[in-house]
Amino acid sequence: MKSQMAKRVIRYSCYAVILIVSGLIIRQNAWKIGVWRYQIDADRIRHVTVSPSGWEYYLHVPRGYTDQRRWPLLIYVHGTGGSGRDALHIWRPRADQEGFLYLAPTFPLKGYQRLQNGEDTILWAMIAEVQSLYAIDLGRVFVCGFSGGAQFAHRFAFKYPGHVCGVSVMSAGSYDSPPRSGQVPFAVSVGQADDERTALALWFASELRRRGYSVWYETYPDVGHWMCDPAVDLTIRLFRAMAEPGEVSMDVGGEHADSLWQGDLAWAGAQAASGQPGDGRH
Repeated sequence: MKSQMAKRVIRYSCYAVILIVSGLIIRQNAWKIGVWRYQIDADRIRHVTVSPSGWEYYLHVPRGYTDQRRWPLLIYVHGTGGSGRDALHIWRPRADQEGFLYLAPTFPLKGYQRLQNGEDTILWAMIAEVQSLYAIDLGRVFVCGFSGGAQFAHRFAFKYPGHVCGVSVMSAGSYDSPPRSGQVPFAVSVGQADDERTALALWFASELRRRGYSVWYETYPDVGHWMCDPAVDLTIRLFRAMAEPGEVSMDVGGEHADSLWQGDLAWAGAQAASGQPGDGRH
């Protein structure tokens, strides 16, 4: 009886391990094994969906595109509960004006802010497909995001510092402590009426600078939790600096730049400590 019970336990344990491993494999490879649907509309937006995973991306090809040269790629990641379609009206005109391909994924699962479902692998698969279709410059991949997307953007950059030329984080609800490599230039922006995110952004920008990163930091009066035009402008300014060869100067801000480095950073750190790293919901 005991031997039969032991065999049953071993057998069911093996089943459990197989199910867990299979689930991980399916999750990591769902982008490859899903049913692909393509749609290109009259406005040059390529929409790719993968069923049944729910992953998708939108790609805008700028006016004047030619495969005779390589183009920068700007990736924007949506906030919690959003989709890649959310900010097309904001970034498409910028893509045409500045000359970059615009990639906007949709990450439908909880925890995407922390790359918990293999979203970094999924994004690389998207980038690889775009590269197979268009002449993109993998040395000029710029990542930005708002709210939950800003959480994703900085964690993705920290994980792959040699593959990202610049990062813009707008109004994130939590941040990780930066590694000491200091390779990737950052733009950090937040509204002054965006509750605890204001102190969190100040803490993060301070930590970035302390660890050797180039940081462009701005706050905006009377702005709450939304992606405002000055934050988009800051993103584009850093993108321009990274798209051109040469050094990136530190702490460059526009008319909205805050006097970050003259403030009481010890106070900022204490304020941020109560919320950092945050619950990852926003």
